[in-house]
Amino acid sequence: REQCELLEIILLFYKDHQFSTDRLLQTARHFQSTGFGELQRSRTAHLPLALPLIRHLSYLCVLIFIEGFVLEWISHHFGNHEELSQHFLNDEATHKELDALVSEWGDLPQHTPLLLVWTIFKFVMSSNMEITEETRLLGNKALHGNVFGFLLSMLQS
Repeated sequence: REQCELLEIILLFYKDHQFSTDRLLQTARHFQSTGFGELQRSRTAHLPLALPLIRHLSYLCVLIFIEGFVLEWISHHFGNHEELSQHFLNDEATHKELDALVSEWGDLPQHTPLLLVWTIFKFVMSSNMEITEETRLLGNKALHGNVFGFLLSMLQS
């Protein structure tokens, strides 16, 4: 329960403050190492109230990571490539590192919204907003992982 409360506070903080590139990558690696909260399941499987908390913990991890992309800012500057090029994640080294992380994802339902966000981000940030084979594969991976079912369950929780 305390972990959920801490993640809720972190989510509220990052709604008003921007991640640094290093912090976003560090957060992604940390969430990946904990299975986006799923690794708690084996430690607390004997507790009947633990599963809803683990699910909530997982949802919070996903939301915090998504918040790190500052999608609201991107939506306000959509179509203006000069403005979009100023996004803090728009550099080659960060793209390569996030690509390497995201390419390992897809096994867990929690990965699907992150795959979708990364796909959208890559599409919007490309200079000609062209669908590449890579973005098509990532998008398909998210769709095959039932991304919208996961998002619906997040909204209903």
